[in-house]
Amino acid sequence: MFFEQDNGALFADFAVAASYNGAAIAVIFSEGYKAINAVTGGVESTEPQAICKSADAEAMSHGEQIVINDMAYYITGIEPDGTGITVIVLSK
Repeated sequence: MFFEQDNGALFADFAVAASYNGAAIAVIFSEGYKAINAVTGGVESTEPQAICKSADAEAMSHGEQIVINDMAYYITGIEPDGTGITVIVLSK
């Protein structure tokens, strides 16, 4: 890993509890706006994501489920950034 920092304070202040394979992990959840081909009248939706410590995402695989705020999501993307943080792209 190129650079890893202590992100404990970030997760202590902003994280919610999630459940992955029966284990509790801390994630920062967002469900921001997503437009697909908006110029031609495409689909408008949300793009749920969970940001977690990379150590918590090491065993994750595409297609598995994670539960956040009592909602089950499928993992569709796993994007480590090299600083100890991983963005998990989700789908309902």
